[in-house]
Amino acid sequence: MNKGFFKSLQFRIFLITVVSLIPFISFTIYDAEIERKRNIENLKSEALQLVNFTLIEEARTIEGSRQLLISLSNLANEYYTNPTLCKNYFSSLLAKFRRYVNLGIVDKNGFLFASGRQFESRIDYSQNEFFKEAIRNNEFAIGEYFLDPVSHKKIINMGYPIFDDKKRIKAVLFASLDVEYIDVIEKKLAKIFHEKSLFIKTDDKGNILATHSTSNELIKSIINPLLLKSILRQETGIIETPGPNNQKYLFVFTKTSSTLFQQNLHLIIGVNREDFFSEINKTLYKDLFLIGVLFVIFLVSVLIYSEKYILKSVKKLIRATNERAAGNLKIRSNVDYDSGELGQLAMSFDRMAETLEKQNNERSKMEENLRESEERFRNLFEHSPVSLWLEDHSEIKRYIDQLRITGVEDFKMYFQAHPEELANCVSMLKVVDVNKATLQLYQAKSKEDLLKGLLIIFRKESYAVFTEELIALTSGKTMFECEADTQTLTGKRKYVIFKLFVLPGYEETWSKVLVSMTDITERKQAEAQIRFQASLLEQVSNGVAVVDNEGKLIYWNHYAEILHGWKSEEVIGKSALDFLVSEKQKKLAQELINSILQEEHAEVEIPLLKKNGEEFPAHVSYSVLRNASGEPIGILGISIDISERKRTEMLLREALERLQTIIQASPLAILAIDPNGKIMNWNAGAEQMFGWSEKETVGKVCPTVPSEWLSDFHDMITQVVQGKTFSGLLRYRQKKDGTLINVSITTAPLRNAEGKAIGAIAILEDVSERIKSEEERNKLLVEIQKADKQLRILSRRIIETQEAEKKIISRELHDEIGQTLTAAKMTLQSIQRNTKSPKLKEELEVTISYLEQSLQQVRNISLNLRPSILDDLGIEAALHWLIKRISESTEIKFDLKFNLYGFELPKDLQLNCYRVAQEALNNIVKHSEAKKVVISLNIIVDSVHLKIKDDGKGFNMHEVREEAMKGKSLGILSMEERVQLAGGEFKIISTEKNGTEVQAIFPLPKQ
Repeated sequence: MNKGFFKSLQFRIFLITVVSLIPFISFTIYDAEIERKRNIENLKSEALQLVNFTLIEEARTIEGSRQLLISLSNLANEYYTNPTLCKNYFSSLLAKFRRYVNLGIVDKNGFLFASGRQFESRIDYSQNEFFKEAIRNNEFAIGEYFLDPVSHKKIINMGYPIFDDKKRIKAVLFASLDVEYIDVIEKKLAKIFHEKSLFIKTDDKGNILATHSTSNELIKSIINPLLLKSILRQETGIIETPGPNNQKYLFVFTKTSSTLFQQNLHLIIGVNREDFFSEINKTLYKDLFLIGVLFVIFLVSVLIYSEKYILKSVKKLIRATNERAAGNLKIRSNVDYDSGELGQLAMSFDRMAETLEKQNNERSKMEENLRESEERFRNLFEHSPVSLWLEDHSEIKRYIDQLRITGVEDFKMYFQAHPEELANCVSMLKVVDVNKATLQLYQAKSKEDLLKGLLIIFRKESYAVFTEELIALTSGKTMFECEADTQTLTGKRKYVIFKLFVLPGYEETWSKVLVSMTDITERKQAEAQIRFQASLLEQVSNGVAVVDNEGKLIYWNHYAEILHGWKSEEVIGKSALDFLVSEKQKKLAQELINSILQEEHAEVEIPLLKKNGEEFPAHVSYSVLRNASGEPIGILGISIDISERKRTEMLLREALERLQTIIQASPLAILAIDPNGKIMNWNAGAEQMFGWSEKETVGKVCPTVPSEWLSDFHDMITQVVQGKTFSGLLRYRQKKDGTLINVSITTAPLRNAEGKAIGAIAILEDVSERIKSEEERNKLLVEIQKADKQLRILSRRIIETQEAEKKIISRELHDEIGQTLTAAKMTLQSIQRNTKSPKLKEELEVTISYLEQSLQQVRNISLNLRPSILDDLGIEAALHWLIKRISESTEIKFDLKFNLYGFELPKDLQLNCYRVAQEALNNIVKHSEAKKVVISLNIIVDSVHLKIKDDGKGFNMHEVREEAMKGKSLGILSMEERVQLAGGEFKIISTEKNGTEVQAIFPLPKQ
């Protein structure tokens, strides 16, 4: 095979096809591997599910056994005395519950009492774990599993204690569970998970507890001690191990804690690896075969297609390219232009060939056009109305580069330090050409005259401009602009705008530099005139600014600096709109400037800008400035800060709006009335009060005034306009339906901005209901006062009656019952002295003591009802006696102060003072926890003042009074009522933790 084939496009297509097959094969193999891992994970999941099912089944078995034993324990007392009856009953249960090998009762000593199975000898269970646990914990217990020597079955005993009436254990019920029952369930579950799987269950020691397989010989050949030892060392995992006939087996295992077996168990599921992955392997081989067939078909198709649609076109392009390289500009590819890459490549090749041919034809035309353009440039340069200079700065450029090599970087500093070098640079400048406008500007007869007089035109004062020009060029700029001061050859001064521009393509050499000079002499003279005129405005207390025709500031007075915050030097020569207005106001300001130029003068209010970015309202007057020829040369603006005025207007407007809102929202009728009595304003409150709408009343005489009251109404309006005000004036007014209502009228003069009264403001309130209520309240008050007077008379009579009754009862107790008890006591004492019987003497002694107690109680009751000392010795003696009695039963210290000036108080007044003091002291003893009490009784002017003050814990007056009003504490109310009935004043001052003071003031009767 030709070695060039391996570099050909056809081989590359073949190689790409083969490479494209690799991902499909890799993905198929990868997918099969993923499926194997998924199957293994499923096998692990099945093992975990088997563990869960096993634990659930164990829990069910334990709970079922527990419930069975609990139920049997409730019946055990009936069978416990009869072993035969127990045996028969347990035998019947064994026939029903096949899972149990035996059911029975063990006595408290551990010996078998009875069971469902017959044993030849008496069995001792005292060392069995289930028995010891049940006895120790008094509850359900599970024993260890073991091989039953009789039934040869693996069993687990479970026990439950039987209690007597005193809750003492008298025996233990047990159930022997057949472990095979659990194994059978596990085998069924394992078979459900995988029909051909192996199932093995072992304990921590490697003892095989249960197995399941289609062949037991298979388990024996695979399971060996080494494999079990490896499994027991791990919690969970998967192991691959060889089996018979060179087959491999996968074992998934997991460990779980068993409550039933009371130890860890290991569950193992094993599968034949080849059987386990058989379906996956079949699918893999099938997919690989299908991929191979498809690859062959695809490869043949690709080779045929590439030959017909790719390689053929590529060969044509190669032939066309070779001919184009040979110089044939008319060659084309002859390949069809389709949407494919080769079609696009062929189109691009043909277009490139056409473009090259076209460019070859146009090059000649361009050379001709260039000659014509140079001629046009020469004509434009020569006949331009602006002064143009074509200069050569190449020598200066070389000199500057040489200075850079020597280390000069700051040319501004260099030229300041070496002014002679600046003159040297000026001598290097070459003027290549100037136009006619330049000759006219500087009054030169010819170019030669102009070039000879350059030192006249550019005086030494112009060197500053040349310095700035050089600094701009050395910093890399290709454009420069400034104002220059020159003069003509005849000595006339000319101000020009000097603009320099390095022509494109000459930035590196500066060999062609175009300079233009625009005459601004007239503008400068006008600016000077404007500045002179504007200097007269420096003392004006308004902001004054002048803007030229280009919108630049040329004047900015001192007050403008204060108003806006910018200094004059910061804004002069810069755009006025950048400093006077914000961005959002620029469009409006520009439109305003355009209109001013047409209207000559304008006054506007516009937000102006401060340096800190804040806006302030201003009133601005604009005028157009013109030169002697009448042409506009700028705009003069005078601005006044109207912030304070705007703020005042806003506050006034807000106040008016608030006032109008208040008037309209007020429920009162608020009217504005002119001097003729006609309505100027009629609010919603007036409409609601009287029924007329604003439309019906404004401009008309007030309709609410009844005809008979019109004269009074007009007199009142006249007085108000003259400055008088009315407040709370009561009048009758009528509603739209004719109903009369009482209104309260308040008026004030209504004044204009100059303070002149132009009418009256009237505020009307409907007081009909209030007047009616007041009348009804007054009537009710009179009735209440009558009832209160009657109630006071009745209360006084009740108290007087009670006091009279207490006095009578007190006397009867003291005179009748007291004397009778005293006589009885004396008689018994006489009998006691005369009798000789010791027993009788003892009995009489007891009886006499009872009589003494009764006599003392009668005295106490009599004194409490009405102490005779009050009637006999007066209030001072009575209070001393009362305090003495209280001191006998308490540790309170009392301090009495009397100042009656020898005046004997009336009996009823003494009684009232005593009763108030008695009730107050009772409350102190019961509630206050006081240690000291001060009582004072004084005559002050024409009244008697009684005060009782303690240092106890005090109380909350509001709460105590509420309790009293509910009838729970009547002491305070009774004192208050007694004092008020006597025409006096009663007061209690008390706060918690600060003691209490009771004050009662009684008026002295007039002599």
